[in-house]
Parts: sequence; C-alpha cells; structure tokens
Amino acid sequence: MAVKSLKNGDLDIPPPVFTRLLQVLSEGTLGFQTGLAIKDTPFPFPYAQAIALMVWTFVLVVPIIMSAFLEGVALATIATFITTTR
Repeated sequence: MAVKSLKNGDLDIPPPVFTRLLQVLSEGTLGFQTGLAIKDTPFPFPYAQAIALMVWTFVLVVPIIMSAFLEGVALATIATFITTTR
C-alpha cells in the first residue's frame, strides 16, 4: 500500500530513503521470524532431566568435599554457599 502511495505521489519521500525503510522493516520481520522459530523449538526432555540430575548431584556433593578440604565449619559453609549459588 505504501509503494502505491509513493507511485501516486501521495508520499513526499525520496526513493532511496523509502527503500531503506522497507529494508529495515524486512530485517525486523526476519529477526522476529528467527526468534519465533527458536521459541517454538522444544528443548529435549532427556537433556533437561540429565542437567537437573547433575545440578542436584553437584549441590549435594559440594558440601561434603568442602568440609573435607577446608578447616572450620564457617569457612566450609561460606565456600559452599558461594560455589553453589553462583
């Protein structure tokens, strides 16, 4: 519709500026379609479960390792907190 208005003389925009506007709109549409394709692609369920298992294993094992290598309960607690929450 905008192209017809430009040809009829209803729009007072130089053609190079108008083509640049159409190019920017096209790039925006392409970016939206790419983002939509990423959003619609499902994350593999077994992979998500494996990651969850590894995170829980890490959270449960780190306090044991910290208490074995560090002297003092306070130091082990602080090191465990910093390691697991980052």
